[in-house]
Amino acid sequence: MLAPTFLTGPAPLELALAPLVLVITACVVLAAALFRRGSEEERLVTLLVALGGCAMAFLALLQLLDRPGEAFAGEIQADNFGVYTGLLATVATGLVLLGVLGHTRRYGAGWGEALSLMLLSLAGILLVCMAGGLLALFLGIEILSVAAYGLTALTRRRGRSVEGALRYLILGAMASAFLLMGIAFAYGATGTTSIAALAPAQKLAHLDLTALELLALGFLLVGLGFKIGAVPFHTWVPDAYEGAPTPITGFMASAVKVAAFAAILRLVYTPLGTAHLAGLQNVLGVLAALTMVLGNLVALVQTNFKRMLAYSSIAHTGYMLLGVISPAGGPGAVLFYLAAYVPAVIGAFMVLVIIGRDTEDLEELGDLRGLAREHPALGLAMVVFMLSFIGVPVTGGFTAKLAVFSAAVDNGYVLLAVLGIVMSVVSVAYYLNVVRLMYIPAAQRSWYRGPARIGERAILATAVVVLLVLGLVPGEVLEGALDAARPLELLALK
Repeated sequence: MLAPTFLTGPAPLELALAPLVLVITACVVLAAALFRRGSEEERLVTLLVALGGCAMAFLALLQLLDRPGEAFAGEIQADNFGVYTGLLATVATGLVLLGVLGHTRRYGAGWGEALSLMLLSLAGILLVCMAGGLLALFLGIEILSVAAYGLTALTRRRGRSVEGALRYLILGAMASAFLLMGIAFAYGATGTTSIAALAPAQKLAHLDLTALELLALGFLLVGLGFKIGAVPFHTWVPDAYEGAPTPITGFMASAVKVAAFAAILRLVYTPLGTAHLAGLQNVLGVLAALTMVLGNLVALVQTNFKRMLAYSSIAHTGYMLLGVISPAGGPGAVLFYLAAYVPAVIGAFMVLVIIGRDTEDLEELGDLRGLAREHPALGLAMVVFMLSFIGVPVTGGFTAKLAVFSAAVDNGYVLLAVLGIVMSVVSVAYYLNVVRLMYIPAAQRSWYRGPARIGERAILATAVVVLLVLGLVPGEVLEGALDAARPLELLALK
């Protein structure tokens, strides 16, 4: 796609505008929560301010399409890959915001803190997506992570929230240490922190830097493996997902996952990564196989719905890693997979928000008994989400899995693609178990509260429509994803 002739390269402020808008909006929202008593009207106004911040960030990103540029010594860059992932994360955050206020009242949690921390986390996510240097990448990861720790412990009177946040914090700090070591080794091996210039150094007669380059890639992969929740770096995921407030779990499983895969794609498809691509493919291929198998098998035995979706999220990470290691078409397939996964996971968690009791969430699988009989629309929406997770035709999940598995086969990873298909068949057992439970007569229907709020209904309707559109007419979105990732693929195929 060619940029209009009247558009010039973006100025430095334009590149930083979206994260800056979000930080300013977060400060305004937090100030309003601190100095106002928080009536229902004030909460709604504050929510509209937060949504307005997301909308302005969306527009700031949109005007960067097809306008490549960089600023701040190359640490922030504009390219369609960063814009695509940033737009997807911004839309995911906006959807989750619609379901936060009612949920925080359920636990007496701080509504202002929830909104502001989500906006700050999104600012970090956008910095990751648009990172042109390892320093900006690390800064963005730390901003989104610190905000995510706070969001996980938002309902601090619940023991599970504190436990999940503490485990997330400790393991997150270890991952940050690995990232910093990787950045230090990368700078030592290449003499730069610029992602575009991160290339193998010229070999000197008395010095071979190959070992240092491999150390850099190894430490960086460990740090980012934690962020995407790949096995064996996945242990924080079930506890954090179960302990966090349910809308926040949807945010972590969607927007934060987008940032994590944007980061790992940036790393693998650098000149340094492509110089050692065969080794990276071997390592990530093993991680993909372990992640798919463990995620699906452990999900089979879960009785808690949030933990089941946590292990399901781990399994989907394994599927997407197949795209990461497939230079021809793989990165674009990963971007499309994220576009299909985000609405499904947000919608599934939002159903839990809607059916919860006045004072607590319903999280056990048994709590879903009779849902489709009591609330047919909610049941139908959940069916669509579960079918998309499986990859049933006419849903976005089918097109996404087809794109990823096809890319893996085209790049010679036939056995891994077959394993992914087998694991998708295994996942049918626990996804359809959710559907089965919803149509069994409930023993206690009074558990489900009244009609959903307008925002909650908007989330479900949007998620269902997007999944059906991506399943029936995916052409435009798929082509956009492939175009956004094409520069990464060309670098690997040179």
